[in-house]
Amino acid sequence: MAELQLQSQPPVDAAAPVKLIVGGMTLFLDADGLKILEGRDSHDRRKSRFCGIQILPGTFSTTIPYYNILWASADSEKLVIEWAEEKSEGKLRHATLNYAPIRDSAAETETFVASLRDRAYGQVPRNRRAMVLINPHAGPGGAARIWENDVRPIFEAARMTLDTSTPMMLW
Repeated sequence: MAELQLQSQPPVDAAAPVKLIVGGMTLFLDADGLKILEGRDSHDRRKSRFCGIQILPGTFSTTIPYYNILWASADSEKLVIEWAEEKSEGKLRHATLNYAPIRDSAAETETFVASLRDRAYGQVPRNRRAMVLINPHAGPGGAARIWENDVRPIFEAARMTLDTSTPMMLW
């Protein structure tokens, strides 16, 4: 059986931006995945002091592994990152992050998105096609519900072309 060999780290354009500031968030492309840093605005004096005592601004950080990135797109109004979020052990669900680019130009945002997609997909072709057979008579009988609620949103977020079929034959 032939196995598909993929590089663990796809080649990345050195000129591509690895940091993008959107709203109050900073997005980084690092070795582990897409890192999102959310921090309080340090210019707001009311948030940085309590009873005259300075409170250090807090930050929240999360990392989305590249293999969970389904798609990223940007236009003049918003930056959209779609990814597979782990909702419980072994169970994934479609999640979307929407940001309005403020500081960086549209060209920098587009380049950032292209670099993110390159790191997420590597050498794997994008916009794949799949034929899905849903057997409503197998197992406890929840195949159609699982397909519609859990699986289809992930495939569609990855911009896959889907051909679905539900056989109605009873043996």
